[in-house]
Amino acid sequence: RLRRTVERAAARTRLSDPTAHTMSAEEETKPTEEKKEETPAAPIFGFGAAGGFGAAATFDPSAFASAPKAAAEGGDDDDDAAAAADESLRATFDLVEGWEAENPDAPRRNRLYYFAMPSELYPPVANAVHRGGRAVDGGWTRLVLEKPFGSDAVSAAALNRHLAKAWNEKSLYRIDRYLGKEVIDNLLVMRFANRLLTPIWNRDNVANVQIIHKEPFGAISDYFDRHGIIRDVLQNHLLQVLAVLAMDRPVSLDPEDIRDAKLKVLRQVDRVDVEHRVVAGQYVAHEGKLGYKDNPSVAADSRAPTFAMIVLNIRNERWDGVPFILKAGKALNEKRSEIRIQLRQTPGDIFGDDPSHRPEGSGANTPGDENDPTKQNAYAGPNEFVLRLQPHEEMYMKLTIKEPGLGVQPVPSEMELSGRWRAEQLRKEAAGEAPRRAYERLLLDAVHGHQAHFVRGDELEAAWSIVDPVNAAIARGDVPLHEYPFGTRGPMQADALRADVGHVPFVVHRDGVHLSSADDLASYDFSPKHASVPAGDVWGRAMDTGPGLMPPTQPA
Repeated sequence: RLRRTVERAAARTRLSDPTAHTMSAEEETKPTEEKKEETPAAPIFGFGAAGGFGAAATFDPSAFASAPKAAAEGGDDDDDAAAAADESLRATFDLVEGWEAENPDAPRRNRLYYFAMPSELYPPVANAVHRGGRAVDGGWTRLVLEKPFGSDAVSAAALNRHLAKAWNEKSLYRIDRYLGKEVIDNLLVMRFANRLLTPIWNRDNVANVQIIHKEPFGAISDYFDRHGIIRDVLQNHLLQVLAVLAMDRPVSLDPEDIRDAKLKVLRQVDRVDVEHRVVAGQYVAHEGKLGYKDNPSVAADSRAPTFAMIVLNIRNERWDGVPFILKAGKALNEKRSEIRIQLRQTPGDIFGDDPSHRPEGSGANTPGDENDPTKQNAYAGPNEFVLRLQPHEEMYMKLTIKEPGLGVQPVPSEMELSGRWRAEQLRKEAAGEAPRRAYERLLLDAVHGHQAHFVRGDELEAAWSIVDPVNAAIARGDVPLHEYPFGTRGPMQADALRADVGHVPFVVHRDGVHLSSADDLASYDFSPKHASVPAGDVWGRAMDTGPGLMPPTQPA
C-alpha cells in the first residue's frame, strides 16, 4: 500500500514544477547551530531524477545493531557500524543513481527518502544516507520520517539532537497523516476566514471539545504492545488535531508561523490529572472475538492500553476551563474519527432551562410529552460543530429549530456544510488536479519543500511531555486498565468521565448517517445488521475495514 501511495504521489509531481521551493544541497544538509529484538527487513524509498518513482529496496537492520544505544546516548556510529550501514544501503543508493542515469534530462537531481522503520534506526540510516546517498549537482535531499518518533520526550529529544548533527530541520519531514486530511486544512480556513466562527472560538462560548478516534478491529502486533494506544494514536494524531483546532491565529501562512502557533498551544496544556481525568482500558473476548491478552505474543501481565480517554485543559486566555476530551480506542463498535465542538447553552434560554427535561441520548421528548405543558419547551440540545475525518469526510452544525406544526417546540436539526466542497474534491481527484488521500498530499508537499503539514522537532517533544505522565501512571498501575468487551463502546467509566466534565450527550440523524461521498464506500460493511462485532477473524483483523458509522441512537 505504501508503494502504491508513493507511486501515485510521484506521478503527480509531473503536473507541477519539480524545482519549486527547493534549496541547495549544501543549505539543506547544513547542521543547525542550535541544535534488541530481531527486526524484519525495513524498506527505504527514493525519488529519482525525473520526479517519478525512482527506487524501492529493503535493507538488513542487523547492520544497525548498535543503533538504539547510540540514539539514546545521542552519540555517533562507530566505524564498524558505519561501514556496515553503508554496505547495507549501497543497493538502495545504486538503484537511485541508476534511475537518475536513465533520466539525464531532468532539471534537478533531487532525492526524497521515506523511512518506514523503527525510530531507533533513524540516526544510523540517516547518517548513512548523508555519507553516501545525498543528491549531487545542486539537488536537494529530504527525509520523510514515520511515527512514532521516539517513545517519550527524552528519546524524541535524543533523536532530534542526533539528526541535527548532519541534517538541517528544513530537510526533515516528520509525517503525521492526519495533518494531510482535507478536513484539517478546512478547519484552518474556516476558523480564521469566517466572522461567524472567529468570535465564538473561545471559553465564553465553547462548553467542551471532543477529538475522537475509534477503530473496530483489534491490535495483535508486537509494535502495539510496546507502544499502546496513547503512543500510537493520541500523542501524534489527536494532539496535532488539538493544536490546529486550539491555536491562536498564526502571524502568516508561512509553515514556520503555523508551527510556532501549534507549539505555543501545546506548551500551554496543563499537566494531566491522572487520578481524575484519565480512563484507560483493554478489550476482552466477546462474541467470538479474542481479547487482547489472548494473543500469545502479548504477556499475561501486559499493561499496554487499547483504549484511552484523557481530558486536557489549556491554560491560556482563550481556553482555560474548557475540557478537551481526547478519546482513542481499538476493538470498539465502529470506525470513526471526528472533532466535536459543543457550545454552551444560550443565556436566558426561554425554550428550556434544564437539560434533564430531555431523556439522555435523545434530542426530542418522549411520546406523550406533547400533551404535557410542563415539557412543551424541553431543551433540544446544545449547538455543536462537527468535523468528521473518517470513514467519510464531512462538516455540519447542529442547530435548534422549531418543530413543524402548532406551538414553538424546539427540536435539534443539522446544517450540512460540506456537500459542494465534497463534490468539488471528488471532481478534482478524478481529474488529477489534486490528491485527496492524505499520504499523497503529504508526499507532494515534501517534494515541494512545504513543511506546514509536517511536525517540527520541538512540537513532538512538547506533545510527548503531555502524555508521558499518563503513560508512566498506567505502567505503574496508578491508572487502572478497565476491561471492555470487543466491539462495544469502550469502558463505561469513559462515559462517566465525559459527563463529569460537562458534555451533554444528544444525537441527530447525521451523527450516524452514511454518505456516499467517496470511494471509501466500497470498503465498508453497510448491511442493516449493524452488528456490534466487526467483520473479521477471531483476532479482530478485519476482512474488510469493518462497519462504518452506527445508527444515530447513541453519541460517539
